[in-house]
Amino acid sequence: MKLNWIKNSFLFLIGVLLVLVVLEVFLRFSKISPPSFSEYYEDIGNGLAKSEKLLFFNEGLGIKETNEYRFYGEVPLQEDSATIKIALIGDSFIESKQVFTRHYFGVLLRQELEKRLPKKKFEVFNFGRNGFGLKDMYAYDKVFVDSFEVDYKLYFLAQLDFETDKTESIQFMPKTSRLNPWTSPVSIEHDIPLSELRPNRTVQLIRDYSITAVMLNNGIERVKRLGLMNVTLRPFNFVELEAPLERERKFNLPLDPLVFKIISSLDSNTILVKRDTVAIPNTLKAAYEEYQVTHWDLGALIQSMHVAGNPPNWWEVTGKVGHWNHEAHQELSLYLADLLAQKFESDNIYD
Repeated sequence: MKLNWIKNSFLFLIGVLLVLVVLEVFLRFSKISPPSFSEYYEDIGNGLAKSEKLLFFNEGLGIKETNEYRFYGEVPLQEDSATIKIALIGDSFIESKQVFTRHYFGVLLRQELEKRLPKKKFEVFNFGRNGFGLKDMYAYDKVFVDSFEVDYKLYFLAQLDFETDKTESIQFMPKTSRLNPWTSPVSIEHDIPLSELRPNRTVQLIRDYSITAVMLNNGIERVKRLGLMNVTLRPFNFVELEAPLERERKFNLPLDPLVFKIISSLDSNTILVKRDTVAIPNTLKAAYEEYQVTHWDLGALIQSMHVAGNPPNWWEVTGKVGHWNHEAHQELSLYLADLLAQKFESDNIYD
């Protein structure tokens, strides 16, 4: 009897392992998701994997593909004096895994600019990275984006990018290289040990090489966050969902001191773009004026979409609130094209 129990248990484990192996093979060939969309590089720290493809479906459906240069989209063209290169730097809103490349606001922006300025060529690069804050953007810019010698760099920022985080202000642990906040201008430390960027190396190795492990971990985290009953019963919820109203938010003061050091260290071709509807505090406005930083605000556009009954982050097909939807990408491309056209005129690039 005992031998039969051991035998059956052994066969059950073998069966589970075989199922997991078959699932892993299927997921890899289907390109639903790579085990890790990032790799560690000696020159920039954690960066996007080269020439990788990702099928993403959650809020919307999209396919994202990285190139040999370690960012999303097309390979840069050869150097041409008539080509204006624009870098979009930001978090998952800029990364935009939820839409196909042809619907991405950066692609639509390039098409709109070329329509308005037929004598010029444009390249718009997607340097978005999930979870990036202002400090990540600045470090990523200095160790990576700068190498592409772009003409304009647009940092897309939200409320949380400016607020105080005591741990990050003292010892910043970014997804790229670390900022040294005690120098002026702010400097970048390149020699960060891999053990610091990925402290739980054993667990990280499993996540790097197993899609199944990543999906199981994501499921566990989702259950922890929402509760088992909510996760289990949500697919059977037949109640018609409605887009939520935009909540009024305010900055929590004081702002992170490192924010002001970064603002004072920005290159002259950098434009800060506020991508939410939260009003900018006067201390931040004063810093922009003091260091002559070009800054744009998407708040009016976002708010107008809410007022018109078309919330920019509402996905009707899935009933989810998340990142910018297709209509928002279209509106953003036109809005940014107007702002860039004004900027080009002030910079005399039409000559």
